[in-house]
Amino acid sequence: ASIATCVSLRDAASYGAGLRKFHRFCDIFSVPESNCLPVSFELLHSFTLWVVADPNSVAQKYLSAVRMWHI
Repeated sequence: ASIATCVSLRDAASYGAGLRKFHRFCDIFSVPESNCLPVSFELLHSFTLWVVADPNSVAQKYLSAVRMWHI
């Protein structure tokens, strides 16, 4: 496979992981589904604080995934 294809597949996997993390956050904190899409600034801010609290997080990838989904 070409480098572009490999990068594209890796990015898609990262976006999927980010979206799963966002939906898990919404489930953990009982956020109604209607409030998850489109995401509000306040909810995105809370998600960001939650994600970066994990020292092993890949916060930038998670936030990029949520950004791509909502724009």
